[in-house]
Amino acid sequence: MTYAISLEEAQARYIALVEQAAKGDEIVLLRGTTPIARIVPPAPETPKPAQRGIQFGMGKGSILFMANDFDAPPEDFREYM
Repeated sequence: MTYAISLEEAQARYIALVEQAAKGDEIVLLRGTTPIARIVPPAPETPKPAQRGIQFGMGKGSILFMANDFDAPPEDFREYM
């Protein structure tokens, strides 16, 4: 439910208005007849998706190609061997 209340009255009843908002009500603060602010209940928390992180075996099957000489030293280093 939405309530409109003057700024002066809101200053006098601040704690009661916050408790009312905590129950789900919306309070619109007025300066004269102009709305200047709202006190609203907090948005419901949305559950965060589970973070799986890095797990053993995650890369299984992800290597698509491996050269036959992948562990052979580069030609530039053959003279050092």
